[in-house]
Amino acid sequence: MKKLLIILFFLPLLSIGQSVADWWYFGTNAGMHFTPTGPVANLNGQMYSEEGCSTISDEFGNLLFYSKGDFVWDASHNPMQNSTGLIGNASGPAPGDASMNSYIVPRPEHPNEYYLFTVKSFYGGMYYSKIDMSLNGGLGAVVAAEKNIPLIDSTTEMLTCLRKPNNIDFWVVALRKPGDTAYAFEITASGLNTTPVLSNTGLPLIEGDQLGYLKGSQQNDKIAMTMYWALVEQTNPFKVHLFDFDNVTGQMTYDYGITPSLQDTFNYGVEFSPNGNFLYVQSFILADLRQYDLTSGDPAIVSASEQMVGIGYTGSGGGALQLGPDGKIYVCRAAAPFLACVNFPNDPGPLCGYDHNAVSLAGPISNRGLPQFYPFFIEGDIAVLDKCFGDTSFFFSNYLSSDSVFWSFGDPTSGVNDTSTQINPFHIYQTPGTYTVTHIAYSAFLSDTTIVEVNIFPNQIVSFPDDTILCDGQLLTFDIDQPGAISYLWQDGSTDSAFIATDSGLVKVTFFGVCDTVTDSVQVIRLAPLNYELGLDTVVCGASSIVIGDTVSFGYNVLWNTGDTDPFIEIDSTAKYLVSISSDCGTIEDSIQVSFFPNLPDSLLPPDTINCFDASFTLVRPTTQGISFVWSDSSKSRTFDVGESQIVWLAASNACGTYVDTMNVLFNGELMTDFGPDTVICDLDTVLLKGTDSLATYLWNTGDTLDSIWTVLDERTQRYSVTITKGECSKVESIRFDLDDITCPSIDCDVEYSNVFTPNGDGINDLFRPTTTCNIYSYRLTIFNRWGQLVHETRNIAYGWDGYINGEMAGEGVYYFTLDYQDEVVVDVDRNVFAGSFTLKR
Repeated sequence: MKKLLIILFFLPLLSIGQSVADWWYFGTNAGMHFTPTGPVANLNGQMYSEEGCSTISDEFGNLLFYSKGDFVWDASHNPMQNSTGLIGNASGPAPGDASMNSYIVPRPEHPNEYYLFTVKSFYGGMYYSKIDMSLNGGLGAVVAAEKNIPLIDSTTEMLTCLRKPNNIDFWVVALRKPGDTAYAFEITASGLNTTPVLSNTGLPLIEGDQLGYLKGSQQNDKIAMTMYWALVEQTNPFKVHLFDFDNVTGQMTYDYGITPSLQDTFNYGVEFSPNGNFLYVQSFILADLRQYDLTSGDPAIVSASEQMVGIGYTGSGGGALQLGPDGKIYVCRAAAPFLACVNFPNDPGPLCGYDHNAVSLAGPISNRGLPQFYPFFIEGDIAVLDKCFGDTSFFFSNYLSSDSVFWSFGDPTSGVNDTSTQINPFHIYQTPGTYTVTHIAYSAFLSDTTIVEVNIFPNQIVSFPDDTILCDGQLLTFDIDQPGAISYLWQDGSTDSAFIATDSGLVKVTFFGVCDTVTDSVQVIRLAPLNYELGLDTVVCGASSIVIGDTVSFGYNVLWNTGDTDPFIEIDSTAKYLVSISSDCGTIEDSIQVSFFPNLPDSLLPPDTINCFDASFTLVRPTTQGISFVWSDSSKSRTFDVGESQIVWLAASNACGTYVDTMNVLFNGELMTDFGPDTVICDLDTVLLKGTDSLATYLWNTGDTLDSIWTVLDERTQRYSVTITKGECSKVESIRFDLDDITCPSIDCDVEYSNVFTPNGDGINDLFRPTTTCNIYSYRLTIFNRWGQLVHETRNIAYGWDGYINGEMAGEGVYYFTLDYQDEVVVDVDRNVFAGSFTLKR
């Protein structure tokens, strides 16, 4: 299916839709399904064939069955009923698959009946069997009465199928050997005529001529043959042979041979381009792909036109070529996990678009064969003309082999008139626009779809305004572009669709369109320039009034938003002043923002100060209309609270500028100690008196000048005082201690431990863990072996030692430990260090 946008065209097109060739099974369980987006691998195939194979689908693209000559699989991929024992393929006297071991052809006007033609490999003959798809619940079966019916006693491994002129009936063609006789069997609605049409082709074959390919063109008028060379006496095995075929009579005659540039690589796969202008040939040995231009019909010219379009494959050699339902030629190579593809086979040389790795087979491999199909394309062209709105559009179908057509004009508003089955219909479109036209040609059970676009142009019109004014600095564009335009001619000889006027003068155009030729003109008058500038927005600092405005030329009127009409005015207040200047060109406006502001103050804050005792205070800023204030914390409040050392600044600003005043405030901080209140302590204890400010100086009543001192034990009542000085601030702190032995807590707790440790997992004495009646708040247990090496350490009294060192069991023997602990008693004498030993046994 192709989509084209043209005014008039004649082009043969190929349809891409559901077809008898939508499913392919081949090679080693390889499969492929043609979908609307392209071919995809299918892994359901059950067939293994080194060479030939065949597949058939119904006209809706549903798989029916596939074969390799001696067996048939149905659509469920199971053996077809009564397909065992077919004569074909390797059922001859020698083993191996035939190159074209099977071919499937439908019986016209009998949608359930198909003929399966088979040939035996090497020196076998040709047979047919009938398959009835109405049997076995719709899965089909080989008809017992028409199974393995002999047609030719000795053939090559090649056969092909071409259509008769009515595109309904078929010819199945094979070559008998030895000799030059071609057999053409006719298939019509009446069935297979087993009496063949015989032709003496003029190319005699010997008994050893057998392996190769026989392919008919989509035009049903040419047959190409390749032949693998196996014997010295074979008939011209190095050439590719072309035959003429008369699809009316079934007569086949030899035309000429193509001589490839390489003579010893054995020609094998062969296929015509859809238009019949090119022939593609693949080498059996090198798997290279060559293209020949057939249009001259001269053997020497055709041979010299050879172009290598596909690179060789490094596997086991080349195989079959087969045209797909998408109009592309697919290329198989022996033992390859993908198929190559010729994307544009109707184009010459490199333009044919060879793709070496076009379709992945998703695991299975191709061998040397692909399914063979009878010609399934029909050719023709259509003609569509763009029209003017209101005219009748005519459509022409040139598909000589079609038996019916269907048109859709893409104009649903026309109701039942939007479609037609006439060969050459007409249609009147309801509105101008671009419409999508669909044409489907039918021939027997073939179809070809073409999609084109047709333009329905509006009537051409040019409508210029009356004589017009062009003001200075302006451009006047006359753009008359519209659908259906052919050419334009302006008064200055220019031919663009648009003309730009820049000065006074006559503008005239003649417009040549598909539907009309029209002329129009307009006189353009340009006025003198206008220059009036109020200037940029203005800030006035300290002044009481200013004058604004500009001069204007004669013919312009001035109006201010103040009501004044003079070009200059005096103003004394902040406002936006707007002036309108009008003339025959229209009205232009300008504006200026004038803002009056007071001068800024030169002092905002008091001088720097020191605060000794952290007492906060509040600063208050001035208030002046037209001035904005911002504190150092980005606030704009009237007051600012100061509670710590900092540099406070206050900024005053307006459009005239900014002034910033600063004040350095130093808070020495609240001078503190952690003495606490007077208290009674144990007479065995001492207390550390500490200052908290490392920047301050200290003078104790003991004469000490350090920031911390210890109390003494020799007095029952003690008083301590300290003078703390920091900068210009000072403070005196004091505390009294009374010593009393009644306040001392008792320290009578004990630590116990076992001197034998048995970590054997029996749940008894598996951990070495000292126990105590003390209220422990500081604890450290360390264990050493007899060489003094640390083997365990913990600071948690709840944990013990399980007898392992770095995940390994410790050896038996004596181990030593130290226990450093402190009871929850606030006196200095409550710390104990305990040492001992124990024995580890297992």
